[in-house]
Amino acid sequence: MHAFQPTFQGNMAKDGNFLLEMMKHRHPMSSNFPTILLFIFIQFAASLAAADAKDTLLSGQCISRSETLISKSGVFELGFFAYDGWYNLGIRYKNLVERSPVFVVQYALDFSDRATLCFLKDKLYTIDDYYLSEYVLWSSEGNGSAASVAILLDTGNFVVRDEMNPSVVMWQSFDYQGRGDALQPGAWIASDTVTGASIMTNTNDFSPYYCTLQIDKRRKRGFAINVGRSYDFGGASYGYHGTFPDWMVTYKEGVDSVQLNVPKSPNAIEFLKLELGQVSFLRWSGNGNFGTWQTLWSFPSSCSISPFICGAFGACTQAGKCRCIDGFKPTLADEWDLGRFTSGCSSIHPMRCDAENSFTTDTFVLLDNLQGLPVSEYARDEPATSSEECKSACLSSCYCTAYSYNSGCKIWQLKLHNLSLADSPPYSSIYVRLGSSREKKGLRKLQIVALVFCLLVAIVAGGSLVFWLYKRLSSRKMKVEGFLVVYSYAQLKKATGNFSYKLGEGGFGSVFKGMIAGSTVVAVKNLKRSGYGEKQFRTEVQTIGMIQQTNLVRLLGFCAEGTRRLLVYEYMVNGSLDSHLFSDNSSALSWNLRYRIAAGIAKGLAYLHEACNDCIIH
Repeated sequence: MHAFQPTFQGNMAKDGNFLLEMMKHRHPMSSNFPTILLFIFIQFAASLAAADAKDTLLSGQCISRSETLISKSGVFELGFFAYDGWYNLGIRYKNLVERSPVFVVQYALDFSDRATLCFLKDKLYTIDDYYLSEYVLWSSEGNGSAASVAILLDTGNFVVRDEMNPSVVMWQSFDYQGRGDALQPGAWIASDTVTGASIMTNTNDFSPYYCTLQIDKRRKRGFAINVGRSYDFGGASYGYHGTFPDWMVTYKEGVDSVQLNVPKSPNAIEFLKLELGQVSFLRWSGNGNFGTWQTLWSFPSSCSISPFICGAFGACTQAGKCRCIDGFKPTLADEWDLGRFTSGCSSIHPMRCDAENSFTTDTFVLLDNLQGLPVSEYARDEPATSSEECKSACLSSCYCTAYSYNSGCKIWQLKLHNLSLADSPPYSSIYVRLGSSREKKGLRKLQIVALVFCLLVAIVAGGSLVFWLYKRLSSRKMKVEGFLVVYSYAQLKKATGNFSYKLGEGGFGSVFKGMIAGSTVVAVKNLKRSGYGEKQFRTEVQTIGMIQQTNLVRLLGFCAEGTRRLLVYEYMVNGSLDSHLFSDNSSALSWNLRYRIAAGIAKGLAYLHEACNDCIIH
């Protein structure tokens, strides 16, 4: 019968139940053998307690670029996310990760990876150590109405509100979300230029256009989409007027604003998306990251109204359908299959731009049925006297994508938008640049020889590397006894960084954080030396290693080298129970949560008392 003395220490909490540290005991058949120090960890709900504080910033607290706030429901998270090539402070759907839109809290604020969001009772602000900048999102401005908390609500709204009276909201992200290209349910589009004047997009693909969505005051639920040239706001502009359906928005009389309705289904994930020349209402269809965004509504629905919706190098036919121009294919074929074309088209053969003879293999396709020439800020006239000179002028630049030679030479750089095909004269024509699928014969032969040589070198080098790794790993291969891995002392010393990260210390030894197999984080217990033998130690460890129960943390392995005795356990990320009960930095545990913790401990003890094959006294 095994005897244990329980202790609570170290960083040992897992998924809702506390870790009961393992205890000193004797083998049932050998009372003359020295005792062995072992650990059995009973889990508790520390993760739930930690989650209580993840949605809130109290006065004096901050989150860095690598940290987020998570709403209590776990649906939304707030942090510094990649957006338009920068980091922006935004909100996204937590479980969708890369598939989620980013609802920007404050547009046009770009951050580095050294950004921090901080909260004081009278101020919510960001600091960027790289840019040496500070931006105040909200301030009480000395009016005496200092806030107490900044909290991410289950609606996805990030608010600053009074602690004693949560209905008193001083600031909310829903008022400022209309500065990005996505709007979440509950947020506003208003005519007030201070709060949510418009929802804007600045495309991230070197597009020569900007796009805005604004309230049309002349009509109930009316809106206007405006497309203009990015660097010439006084230049050509395209406007499209529509009306939001009543099931999608709520119109506020007298304030010229609309609010995006919250989905009727609590599990529905929806948002409003503005892309170049088109606004769409999308709903997620799928499970987790596996799924797609389905379009429930869009305006305009036909490219005959706005050719911009065909994307870069996409053209609108007279039938109002988008298609890629010759030599191009859909950039995102799945989205084109679903009827969303704004991702545009990409060249089948990418252009080659080296230093010498790089452009002679690029070809052009003639588009001779365009309804007018593309309008672009990146189009310019060239002093060419022939079509060949105009072509050479285009080939001399990697950024040139098309040229036209009629009464003079004009070249276009970067991507082409707003292309329409005509089915009757007058026609306009341009030559669009393609990559090349063929190489010069001499260059091709040289590339083949070089490729074969590189393959041979790679095979020899790869074989040598595999052989060397095999020999090295064979000499270091870890032994396995039963369910446990046997580690050498050198392996655990390296895994713990020479035992530099101490998690805790008790009467039986110290616990250190370590990493094995390159990515698995573990807790390593370095037992105090005693006189028991290696055979007895291994026998005891094997007994404990066979214990498998959901409320107990697994023993992964051990080390018995000379007089050294170490145990390797699963690493518990949420800390010890006392850190949640007595620490000044943790919120108080509710009685319901305390009850659940006690129940978890009881289940672990019940297993040790009644279900375990080896009876264990603790």
